[in-house]
Amino acid sequence: QVRDMADDLSATGYWQPIETAPKDGTPLLLRATVGARVFSSPTTVVGGYDSGWWLTGGGPLSYVTHWAVLPKSPG
Repeated sequence: QVRDMADDLSATGYWQPIETAPKDGTPLLLRATVGARVFSSPTTVVGGYDSGWWLTGGGPLSYVTHWAVLPKSPG
């Protein structure tokens, strides 16, 4: 479901450069290569910025390039 959302955001040009992302811990959609796999395809995850790191539930993220606001939940 996150992948479908990421594709929709890419089509609308909604992704913003990571340099413009809020760094206050707000949950965001992040485009990143997870871990140290430099040549991996980018992944879309929900995460935020804390103590100098972009983080997700699975730990720190490397090579974060873009962000988008989480869409409102239905209902």
